Amino acid sequence: MSRALLVIAFFPFLSAPIGAASGPVEVSVETVQDNTSLVTLQTDIASGQETVWGLLTDYDHHAGFLPYMSKSHIVSRGDGNKLVEQEGRIQILFWTYAMHVKQRVWEDEPAHMHFNAIAGEFDVLQGDFYLSIPTVAETKTHLVCEFIVKPKSRVPDWAVRMAAKHYLKKMVAVIAEKAEHHP
Repeated sequence: MSRALLVIAFFPFLSAPIGAASGPVEVSVETVQDNTSLVTLQTDIASGQETVWGLLTDYDHHAGFLPYMSKSHIVSRGDGNKLVEQEGRIQILFWTYAMHVKQRVWEDEPAHMHFNAIAGEFDVLQGDFYLSIPTVAETKTHLVCEFIVKPKSRVPDWAVRMAAKHYLKKMVAVIAEKAEHHP
């Protein structure tokens, strides 16, 4: 197994309890090619779209509130995108995996973010976050994260599923919890 599993834990976004007003975090992992997976996470968050967007794009503070993330900061800005560097760590069974990723991020505030890794432990790590409001009368936000991940080293399908269904799910749950309790 490789250290690459941690980036899956980044999304970024797992099994931590969510505030009663939130919906469950749904996770889907599909193997699309050898060592390549399509991961989808989605949930409803009982908070406004701007609050969720603010947390999602607060890259310089992600390490302070997202579990498993030890470093996160904007390296540069330009040409309508940001270069974001992040590091973290997860444990699967008896192994600990460290992750480092540098990614280019394009934002269409407050509804869409596209990311693409340009350095780190992945041959491919790219995808999108979508934030929508189900109806005009609602104050909750529907969050969807969908991405393709292909680690540079071989990673078993079960390990990718475990990372997504545990670590990523918890990270999305933490964003939901923080958004719902945001002043």
